[in-house]
Amino acid sequence: MRDALVTPLLDAALRGAVVLLAALVITTLLHRRSAALRHAIWAGAIAAQLVLLGLAVWGPRWRIAAPEAVSSLVPASTDQPVAIAPSEPRPSDSRESRAASVRGPGGTRYVVTRADSLAVPRVADASSATTITPPAHRTLSPIAILFVLWVLGAAAVLLRLGVGTVIVARLARRGERVDDGGWLSLAQRLANSLRIARPLTLMRGDRLGVPVTWGIVYPVVLLPEDSDEWPEERRRYVLVHEMAHVKRLDALTQLVGQVALALFWFDPLMWIAVRRMQLEREHACDDYVLLHGTQPSRYAADLLEMVQSLGTPAHRAAQPAFAALAMARRSEFEGRMLSILDPVLDRHPLSRGRTLMSALATLFIIVPLAALQPYRPAAAPQSTAPATPSATARASASTADSSSAAIDRPLSPRLESLDSARSTLGAKLGRTNAALGTLDTARARITSSATSSSASASAAASRSASSSSSSSSSSSSSQDDDSCERFQYGNSSQTSFHMHANDDGAGRSTIRYLDFDQNHCRAANITGKVVTTENEDRILEVLPAGSGRASFRERTGRIDRELTVSSGGAMVYRVDGVERPYDDEARRWFAELLPRVLAEASINVEQRVKHWRSQGGTDAALQHIADLRSSGAKRAHYSVLLDSQLSASELDRLVQQAGKNIPSSGDLRAVLSKAASQSNRGKVAASTLEEALGAVPSSADLTTVLLAFGQTDDRE
Repeated sequence: MRDALVTPLLDAALRGAVVLLAALVITTLLHRRSAALRHAIWAGAIAAQLVLLGLAVWGPRWRIAAPEAVSSLVPASTDQPVAIAPSEPRPSDSRESRAASVRGPGGTRYVVTRADSLAVPRVADASSATTITPPAHRTLSPIAILFVLWVLGAAAVLLRLGVGTVIVARLARRGERVDDGGWLSLAQRLANSLRIARPLTLMRGDRLGVPVTWGIVYPVVLLPEDSDEWPEERRRYVLVHEMAHVKRLDALTQLVGQVALALFWFDPLMWIAVRRMQLEREHACDDYVLLHGTQPSRYAADLLEMVQSLGTPAHRAAQPAFAALAMARRSEFEGRMLSILDPVLDRHPLSRGRTLMSALATLFIIVPLAALQPYRPAAAPQSTAPATPSATARASASTADSSSAAIDRPLSPRLESLDSARSTLGAKLGRTNAALGTLDTARARITSSATSSSASASAAASRSASSSSSSSSSSSSSQDDDSCERFQYGNSSQTSFHMHANDDGAGRSTIRYLDFDQNHCRAANITGKVVTTENEDRILEVLPAGSGRASFRERTGRIDRELTVSSGGAMVYRVDGVERPYDDEARRWFAELLPRVLAEASINVEQRVKHWRSQGGTDAALQHIADLRSSGAKRAHYSVLLDSQLSASELDRLVQQAGKNIPSSGDLRAVLSKAASQSNRGKVAASTLEEALGAVPSSADLTTVLLAFGQTDDRE
């Protein structure tokens, strides 16, 4: 067991050093990218170290010849096996009294010469000896010493992990469940926002300085005793930080890191990797807090207050980093502050698709690295041509010279050396036979692994291409389309519009609205039916009673406003995440946002078009319709406008505008077909109609419009 562990450990540590060094270089180069990406790289490198150990024990072998400078770095057991010819007794020495035949491993025969046949002075009591006695005492080998040291180091790391786990378990037993409605409702809302399906338990601990999270399947968040005195904003970002640990499965990666550290504690690169993974884990959770709307300066100030309270009589220090996930530690504080206050860092989390593809790519690199087995090529075999008399004479002379040179050596050490050589030779022959017997099996396993890897890579590439195609076809299929969390002020490359409305026919509807560019982000989430005033400046009721709910949000570079309206007229207004009174300024803001959302959702279209026309006539209504972004909303408002009789000039302007700003072929067909029902359709300018018809991309829709206007497809 000792040799079976030491050799694979050293082999995996040597190969894993390549992966860890690569991770160190890559994360250094990506210091401006998101912390979630760097954490994933370190977690993958640590997991690769464990995979390399498993492959070193059970994985395939890919043997290639290499220079001695390279092959000397691998354990000796990977050297190429050398066939040893069975020894033959010399014809001139056939007497039984001169030699004894011993059969070794693999059927190899060894000849042990009696002491009286050696070219040394005869010894009286050695002439009748026929056996060789091994040494009575053996010293402890270096491998055994290394094995004992490794066991002690691994036990120390595991003992540290066990003690930390006991401390955390004791806190859990002494803590009490949080039953406060404010905490529980906030936790439920944040869990829904972060899409966390696993049950989360909130507890309150004794003399705890900072919140602590642990648990993989059933996570637990332990809050300090004075957490009930915290303001609403601190409660929110503390739960966001701790729930980010739960969402990212940081407890699992932490456990994997500690297991890898216990197995490879002698590798300094492993200590660096585990430490860097812990730091990037906290940075990634801080990014979740900032993306959730928390001001960096406020968050940094509260973290400083938590860190300063650690070690005081009222608050103990944070729990061990190897057993639980504490929100703040003094050793990590400086780096986290610099990261939190950096305004240009990328803070986006890592998507599941990219994480899976990275894991597969890492696996395809690790398997060949683990299977690679360099060896030193064997020396060229000597010629087996029949010996000539002169060669025999030279060999006899050489043997005689060697025997003469050995006369001065004592007999006992020579016999002990012969016994040691025989044991070593037998062991090597046993390993050689085993290696030759499994060579074909190893080759077959390597071929099968390569074939399976190629097939998996092809399938993964196909899935990636399909996923990319699906993602590019619809902006609503990735990330959180009905939130402003991914909005970055001043980023001219980002622009998105998403509108989804669903009506069940019973007066209940679901609306998801998102519209952002480089300066603004507007979002709305409406469940039920909203009843507004005539000019749509405020909401009177959200139906049905008891389940209706509507939330509106607008985020810019300097302010983040949010209003939630429930059935019964209850309102909650927040600015930058802090609840504020719904004053005149809030009413003015909402009076501008609400009509925009309702118009894009095609709600109260008839009332709205009537109001627009009363304010500025048909031209004002056309201008408002042109400002809409949803093609379906444009169609609905044009349709209501066409329900009334328009003058020839008004109809001409409507047809011209519809042809320019309705991107959907079906919506444009519906509007132009309805325009053809106007009595003044014959007075639409030919150039206007020609331009509008040219904007219809579908030939079937174009034919419908032509038939509606009573024309042929001959435009000349």
